[in-house]
Amino acid sequence: MSSAARVAIVHYHLRLGGVTRVIQNAVRALASHDIDLVILHGDETPYDTFGGRAVRVPELDYAGNCLPDDLYSLLTDAATGILGSRPDAWHIHNYSLGKNLAVAGLVDVMARRGERLLLQIHDFPEDGRPGNYRGLRDSFSGFGSDNGLDALYPRAAHVHYALLNSRDRAFMIDAGATQTHLLPNPVDLGKDVNPGSPGSPD
Repeated sequence: MSSAARVAIVHYHLRLGGVTRVIQNAVRALASHDIDLVILHGDETPYDTFGGRAVRVPELDYAGNCLPDDLYSLLTDAATGILGSRPDAWHIHNYSLGKNLAVAGLVDVMARRGERLLLQIHDFPEDGRPGNYRGLRDSFSGFGSDNGLDALYPRAAHVHYALLNSRDRAFMIDAGATQTHLLPNPVDLGKDVNPGSPGSPD
């Protein structure tokens, strides 16, 4: 039985560019550590350089449609299938953007169940995406959350936030988050980088 820590990285998709590049760099950085990884995504045709460690869960994609509790079960099963046991920690990207409302609700479910979470926020829906923000507000009411949109940014000792810049980190601290980390996107000048590649930053 491996003693490696088990980590599940979660994002809507693995389309070329944007967050996929950040995930690739994180996987590369963790390769020298005793960590067993799985990458969960919703893409039908992902840009996959993860050597069989990426697993598609269709309900994660932007068009995914399920309840947060059901998505939690699907992700746990998919991660366990690769890791051999439940993840010790979940690293979830851009969950609060409102691209898939079940993913936002999923984080509330996971936080209440005591899952160890690193929530990496690349963009806030409040920054120029009013339609997304309205959808999030309405969905949290529909999910039966007692705390409304407060549940979008859970606060607990087992919930950590990674922010790209000091401004965003200051927003989270002002909102009451205590476990915050500055994690700028790395610049990778390796030979596989194609700066002209199309891709969504979400």
